[in-house]
Amino acid sequence: MPLDPDDTATTARDLMLDRMWATAPGTLVEVGLLNGDPSLGGTELDPADCPGYARHAVTWSGFWLPAADGAKSSAEFALPAPTAEWTDAGQWDCIYVDGYAFDAAPLVDPVVVTAAGDGPVVQIVRAFSSAVG
Repeated sequence: MPLDPDDTATTARDLMLDRMWATAPGTLVEVGLLNGDPSLGGTELDPADCPGYARHAVTWSGFWLPAADGAKSSAEFALPAPTAEWTDAGQWDCIYVDGYAFDAAPLVDPVVVTAAGDGPVVQIVRAFSSAVG
């Protein structure tokens, strides 16, 4: 029985995603939030507008879950606790490596903070948009 091309493509994408994200790309890896698409001028949230905002330092081992259905998701993690309402929302995540923006993608759900409290829980996702060929 021949393989279903859609299943084969998904399996290949899962394999590549697992390999691409298997090794930390640098010494210090952090995840931050951007207020929009960086190619359209989105910038990292500012602690002046988002009191208590800070990047989340990543321990690479155990950060990524196994790829499934053509997507690679991180384990959920909490950002530092906000100290007041944020006047800006996180629309994109950004992976910073040794202080430099390395990779960014839209968040599945925007991060909106309306009051001080526990840090927002975030999960980031990386995926190929379609199979090649």
